[in-house]
Amino acid sequence: MRIVATAAAYDYGRAPSVARWGLAARFCTPHEAEQAIVHAGALAKAAYGSWQDFCAGYVLGRVLRFDDEEYGPYYEDALSSHRILMENEGSPWRNVRWN
Repeated sequence: MRIVATAAAYDYGRAPSVARWGLAARFCTPHEAEQAIVHAGALAKAAYGSWQDFCAGYVLGRVLRFDDEEYGPYYEDALSSHRILMENEGSPWRNVRWN
């Protein structure tokens, strides 16, 4: 069994969407949006040792945010995505190094 030390991955994983929305609403420049995404990636890399660890934190964050701290449909959806990303040979999680 592994322990999830932080659910911050949920916030880091949402950062690209928030940056895109900010760009679309003209709250930032393309460069600022890119910098926000790169910064979130650096924070994620510092907090987690692998794609698997990052995903565990992200899934926990979703559970805490949406499933009333229960393992319900948001957990099931995220777990399904995790399995696809870990098992598919073409997945970025299998082909893009974490470190």
